[in-house]
Formats: sequence, C-alpha cells, structure tokens
Amino acid sequence: MADEIWYSASDGHDAKGRFEHFAKLQVAESIEADKHVYRDIIVLRHRVTGSNDVSVTPLKAWNRADLMKRFPEAWAAFAKEMNETPVDGTPLAAVDFLNDQDRLTLMASGYVTLEELAALNDDACNILGFGWRTKRDGAAMYLDANKPKPAAPAVAEPEDKPAKRKRGRPRKAEVTA
Repeated sequence: MADEIWYSASDGHDAKGRFEHFAKLQVAESIEADKHVYRDIIVLRHRVTGSNDVSVTPLKAWNRADLMKRFPEAWAAFAKEMNETPVDGTPLAAVDFLNDQDRLTLMASGYVTLEELAALNDDACNILGFGWRTKRDGAAMYLDANKPKPAAPAVAEPEDKPAKRKRGRPRKAEVTA
C-alpha cells in the first residue's frame, strides 16, 4: 500500500514499524451469536528493512511500553491519528478519573469509548488489571448522569367521541328486530 508510512526503530536495529488497528475475530462470541464478531485491537506491524516479511504483534499490557519505546515515532503518529479520528460514543477523555496511561491501556485493548468501558464484564476488567471494575462502574455512573433527557411526550389532541348512552333498557326507537 502506497500510503503506509513505516517508522524506524529507536534501538539501532534495521527495523521499521507502524501501529494500526486490526479487526480480531472473537471466536467464543462468534459461536454464541452464530455470526462473525470482531473487536478492534491495536497491533504493531514490523519488518526488517529490505524484507517483504511483515510480523504482527498485538499490543498488550505487558509489551506496550517496550513497543512504544522501540518505535516512538510510529506511536506518536498513531496516537495523533487516534485523537483526530471521530468515535461513535463518548470519548475516553471526557472523564477525569481516567489518566493518560488508563486511556492508552484501553486503546491498546481496543476500547475507545466510555460506553465500551461501561459494558465490560468482570473477566475483561480482570484482564485489564487491578482497579478496572471501579473505573468501569465510574464510566457507567457518568453515562447515566449525562444521558440525554427524553423529550416530553406530545399531548394528544382529544378526539371527538360519540356521546355515551346511559345504561339500562334500550329505548323503543333503538330496538331492532
């Protein structure tokens, strides 16, 4: 692809890399939903200069700092792109209880909105690390407090109703054979 920009590694090795989004198939969810379910994750594509072989390394909590340090220009370009990309939902930067490191952790795991954070189950919070259930609950409370108020229902115009007849025996004029 002609528009891809590869950035040199900072460790002196003859390697180039770039961070990008990757649609990862979620097998268990796909089986349950009976259709393909994907989650957007961040990966580092890297290669030795002059080679056509490209390796893909998913960004995880345990390798994120090393990969960002090894390819700082690539990460800076990716982070700039992420900040300029509009998201459907409430951006993570909308709350003050998530610091920059928290936002990086969520982005590296494929979560870019507060709605996604609030929807995490306990297992996903445990994978992210200590304290994420509290942050998930904080996101849910923020979204509940800031959800748009429903518009007041329109008052229906009263319809002209036929006059009700008194109960009792029918009048002679109303008797039908």
